[in-house]
Amino acid sequence: MKKETLKKIFDEDQEIILHLINTWDPLELYNEISSTNSYDEYYYEALRVLSAAYKNPTPNDLVGEIQAIFNGTFKIELTKKQCLTITEQILKRIKGPY
Repeated sequence: MKKETLKKIFDEDQEIILHLINTWDPLELYNEISSTNSYDEYYYEALRVLSAAYKNPTPNDLVGEIQAIFNGTFKIELTKKQCLTITEQILKRIKGPY
C-alpha cells in the first residue's frame, strides 16, 4: 500500500475516533455544548486509542486499553462495561492499516 494511502486511512480513522470519543464524552464536558465537532479536549486520548486499536483489533483487548487510557489520564474510574460500547463503535468504523 502506498504511503499516501496509509496516511489518508490514518487521518480518516483519527477523525472517526475523535468524533466517537467526543460524542461518548466520558467526562461529560459537552453537556452544555450543542455540537462536539469543533472541540478537541480528547485529541491526545484519541491518538492513543487509535494506536491501541491498530495493535489490538479485538474488543476484549481494546476495551482494557481504552479503560486504562481514560482512567490513567483523567484519574477517573471507568469500568470495562462503560468502555465496551465505544470500543465496539471504534472497531466497526475504523479502516485500519491492515
